[in-house]
Amino acid sequence: MKLNKPFKSIFSLSLTSFIGTSAFFFIFSPVALQRGLSIKSIDKIDKIKLFNKSYDNYSINEISNQIKSIPYLANSKMVYEINPKEKLKKTIIEGDGNCSNLSFGSSIYSLYNKKKSVPIKLFTNEGFLKGSGHTVQLIGLKNKNIIVDYLEGGIPFKCGKHFDLKGLYDRGECELGFKVISPIKDKENFYFTEEKLNEYFIGIHSQLEVDRYHKFIERIYFPLFNKKLEKIFFDSISLVSGFYPKAYVQGVQWEQLFEGKKYIIIISKIWLYSFWLTFSSFIYLFIIFLKNGNIKKLSIKNNKIK
Repeated sequence: MKLNKPFKSIFSLSLTSFIGTSAFFFIFSPVALQRGLSIKSIDKIDKIKLFNKSYDNYSINEISNQIKSIPYLANSKMVYEINPKEKLKKTIIEGDGNCSNLSFGSSIYSLYNKKKSVPIKLFTNEGFLKGSGHTVQLIGLKNKNIIVDYLEGGIPFKCGKHFDLKGLYDRGECELGFKVISPIKDKENFYFTEEKLNEYFIGIHSQLEVDRYHKFIERIYFPLFNKKLEKIFFDSISLVSGFYPKAYVQGVQWEQLFEGKKYIIIISKIWLYSFWLTFSSFIYLFIIFLKNGNIKKLSIKNNKIK
């Protein structure tokens, strides 16, 4: 099977680029690839479709009952379950996982019960490419939205009122508080202090995108021999196919967050484009292989007839 030189060059370049960028992220941080492809700049947060409008609002009692029912583990760890049903069981039902695990577990619960709820990422400039920061949940009530901290088992307050999305952007001085709801958790919340709030870069998800991601994973999921491998494998598929939910950051904050780090976005895009070029090349080679096989079979039959 002979291949023309342009195809050989494109195939070699794409394969080398994909292997090289994959090795870079494997050594540096797999999270950096996810961040480079999923954090997007947006000029106005009003453009984000926060909630699924067809879903019902939560009530304060529903939120309280859900948090009280979570049996938080004393030695909780990162949850690698990617299957939505398994992740929901491991986090909200069994009380394991970090802040991101618990928030996405809450989103899965909201998806199955058609309730308005979406994760909010609180990035920090130092280390956000390696997964540092915090994740909370924005929950829709009848006339407002409020922030719920599932990791700390309660609801933060600002100026004596529930923290809402706008409150995350308001840097003005105001008395901060935290109402713990879980009987297991203590009253301290080190993520909602004045010092911490001034460090955060707000990444807002859309419930429509988060739900679409979980539904996509449900459709394509099949078990592998390792949960961590499952997460890397299926999250990579969702990234290259465009199903991984974006985290929208206001333009000014986005510039500050990626200052001196925009090379990560470039390398992430090289990884993405080289994947598709390599994948397309393999498909092309497979088609050529099949055609050549059929031609040979036809040639053998003709020779026998003669």
